[in-house]
Amino acid sequence: MCIFTSPYVDVADTRLFARLNGTRQVLVYEMSYAATGDLAMVLPLPVASRDEASALRFIDLSACADFFERLTHLIALMQVRRSRPGMLSSKDEPIHPPLRVHEVGAFDASFVPSADDFDRLDPRFRLPSGVRDALPQYADYGFAVFKLRDTAGAVKGAHPMAFEFETRMPQALFLPTVHVHDGSLHAAARFDHIAYLQGPCVLGEARYFSEGGELDEAAVASKREDLWRRRVDGWKFGREAGGFGVIWPAGPSESLRDSRDDQELAKVLRLVDEGKLAVETLPKSWRWIRMPLLDPRQDLYALGMSGMLPNADTFIPLAR
Repeated sequence: MCIFTSPYVDVADTRLFARLNGTRQVLVYEMSYAATGDLAMVLPLPVASRDEASALRFIDLSACADFFERLTHLIALMQVRRSRPGMLSSKDEPIHPPLRVHEVGAFDASFVPSADDFDRLDPRFRLPSGVRDALPQYADYGFAVFKLRDTAGAVKGAHPMAFEFETRMPQALFLPTVHVHDGSLHAAARFDHIAYLQGPCVLGEARYFSEGGELDEAAVASKREDLWRRRVDGWKFGREAGGFGVIWPAGPSESLRDSRDDQELAKVLRLVDEGKLAVETLPKSWRWIRMPLLDPRQDLYALGMSGMLPNADTFIPLAR
């Protein structure tokens, strides 16, 4: 998802990671972007609490800028498996202090407990009122706000943004995938996302769309040749895809599963834990073994989202 506080931004190569840790959800977000001014990215979150001190904890991943590159060694995206089934204007209203600004690696970030608290942010980084009015489902959400720097229009990458929050939806993983890039909310949006997921995820089969509407099996069969012709990279669609879109599940990662019984890997892990071997000296295919936030005891899945898709958040059910 990208809800931006300014329309002057272009975004590509979005990647996410989500995992449930008890009643708290971990979320990692990375993208490349081009901006012609300072702005902020706003991530709505189904928080269970609005306590500014405890509802959300930001995590600095500047020391693990290759977080998602490491994940790619754990899953084959083309293998599809069936998953398991300021101050307020009125003197009569309370005056709240400005929201705390956290230094999170290369970013300044704030937790906004509710939509009404955006007035406590710098005006440049507030969610426009028109966008807020168009998204009533966020009336009881909290928000993670990351301030992005002017790139003078050039596309720029950055290390992943990460945090964990107390979720009120422990039965699902939440991915903030609503797009607002131009100051307006549209029914369908262009996706270029890969989400990595840990836990007993229920993903189902691949789903195809045309102009944001889902195609049934008969429609997919009749358009199969056109769907195939318009792909640009495996399952992905480019910008000239004729309005097609796909949600493509993959996993679980066999390499992660196999590692649990791998004696050679267990020896390497011991050496890393004892400080006798640096992770940076390992082959790239093994550098995930001491990644922050990854739980090697849980299966890893991937969900590709590409092309024109319904402009909505994504909820991944968890089997119980």
